Amino acid sequence: MKKILNEWRKFLTEAPLSRVYRDMMEYDCAMLSGYRDDPFDDSDCLNPSQASTPPTDEQMFKRDIGSANFARNKELLAALISLGFGVKNAKGAYIEGYKTPQAKEVLENSFFVTNLEGISEDDFFNEIINLGKTFCQESVILIPKGKKSAFVHGTNNSEWPGLDNRLKLGPLSFGREKEFMTKFRNRPMAFSIDEEMKTYKKLSRLERMVVKTIANKVLKR
Repeated sequence: MKKILNEWRKFLTEAPLSRVYRDMMEYDCAMLSGYRDDPFDDSDCLNPSQASTPPTDEQMFKRDIGSANFARNKELLAALISLGFGVKNAKGAYIEGYKTPQAKEVLENSFFVTNLEGISEDDFFNEIINLGKTFCQESVILIPKGKKSAFVHGTNNSEWPGLDNRLKLGPLSFGREKEFMTKFRNRPMAFSIDEEMKTYKKLSRLERMVVKTIANKVLKR
């Protein structure tokens, strides 16, 4: 426990220098994931029969959570890129059981999304929220341009934060290169983000065809 807390203190005191920070100052941004603790449980989903990326029979039989979540994130990435957004891989981390003897770090594969298209803040956030609902996420994180704060928005029927409830997160703090953190219900959360940004324009013609095919399934457009 002491080691974990010392790592967080070190993270908070290191000087910030990150492209992620510049992205936040220049664009509306967001964070979301296609991962679920149990992708086979659709009890909290808004439209279970229409949920994107339903597990295959083989995944259901084997309870292959890793394979099911990988497929979900692949479809989410295609949808985000198809919409013209910039996407960076992110690894979300938070302390479960913070300030208890059982404290442990929990990691999740996520995407840091940048509004490169320059659509309105409301339109951008609505796209993110709708994708959060499509992928039955408990919530998504919304980061308004130029703000040093963020919001968590509920996107399924889970008890907390609750569907379409929006709560303010703690101030954003920057630590090691490519990382930022905030507090969620008084628990520190950190995000390590890759420098490489994926965009539709960077894809080859064949890759664009594949992305559009996958994205059309998710976006139904």
